[in-house]
Amino acid sequence: MLLLEKLILLLLCLALYLPGNLSIYAVVPVIAALTAAALGSWLEKPAWRAAVFALYVLLCLADPRLVFFLPLVVVDLFQDRFRLLALLAAWPLAARQPQLDWGQTLSVVLLIGLAWFLQDRGLKLSRIRSRATEYEDLTRDRALRLEQKNKALMEKQDYEVRVATLRERNRIARDIHDHVGHLLTRAILQLGAIQTVSRGGPLHEPLTGLKQTLDDSMTEIRRSLHDLHDASVDLAVELEAMVGPFTFCPVSLVIDLKEKPDQPVVLAFLAIVREGLSNIARHSNATQASLLLREHPGFYQLTLRDNGTSQEPDGPVDLDRLAGRTAAGIGLAGMAERVRALNGQINIRRERGFVILITVPRQPRGGK
Repeated sequence: MLLLEKLILLLLCLALYLPGNLSIYAVVPVIAALTAAALGSWLEKPAWRAAVFALYVLLCLADPRLVFFLPLVVVDLFQDRFRLLALLAAWPLAARQPQLDWGQTLSVVLLIGLAWFLQDRGLKLSRIRSRATEYEDLTRDRALRLEQKNKALMEKQDYEVRVATLRERNRIARDIHDHVGHLLTRAILQLGAIQTVSRGGPLHEPLTGLKQTLDDSMTEIRRSLHDLHDASVDLAVELEAMVGPFTFCPVSLVIDLKEKPDQPVVLAFLAIVREGLSNIARHSNATQASLLLREHPGFYQLTLRDNGTSQEPDGPVDLDRLAGRTAAGIGLAGMAERVRALNGQINIRRERGFVILITVPRQPRGGK
């Protein structure tokens, strides 16, 4: 129940009590009633509140002036399972009828009814607020889940668009290579035969210039096809394509790239991740793995980690010693060679599993 509503009840009780009680001792029942009302609000257990009300009813039998404040004391009882004890208020009202006129008795009864109404109204409002809060939380949770689903759907759509774009680039490059390239090659061979036949004739020099033009065109087409193929290799897409079908254990993938790395870095990272996943499947008992690729201002960071157990103690792995002993060691040595070719660093260690940490410097854009 709100404090304002209790204050209204107190003022109404005082308005009923004060006209006939203006002596110096008139404050005693007020203090007693306020104490009982405060205890009723402060105590959490319904049984204790019922005991306070029962004690106040007994005090009313001793001092009839306390009857005027029964509505203020009984109000907290209406929220508990002991609300029927409020009928005890009729006892002091009936016992002290000679000291109270019918108007005062009726007023106290009406105030008790008002107290019940205010308490019932407060409980209903509290339930409505609670349901509104639950509904708001449920709506917020549903909105959050919907937002997450929409985000995942958009990411999936972006991924599918990237895959479709890369496939189309590969198809175009393949078509140009299979058709235009072969036609140009045949034209160059035919032109060479014509040059041989017309050697020393007036058409030899123009044919030589034409052959040079066709050779230059073929060179440009090959360069364009090479660039188109390089552009069709998207590191993020390829990594997702590797991790997706990997069934040995779950692999969490985190990619944080703002720009596409240079092609040598892309190819090296793909080969390293392919070898690393193969080692996990063939040489570990891991139940969880993670792959992190992050772009920093001056370098790229690639971390492949699993939680597999080993008889070896934690610490750095000696590649030179491991390379000649197992197939996994040969694969790790191959990783190290690829990283060194890019002027990078590789750190392999056992740390609650197996960790491969690679850093490769970024080449500034516009120059090597």
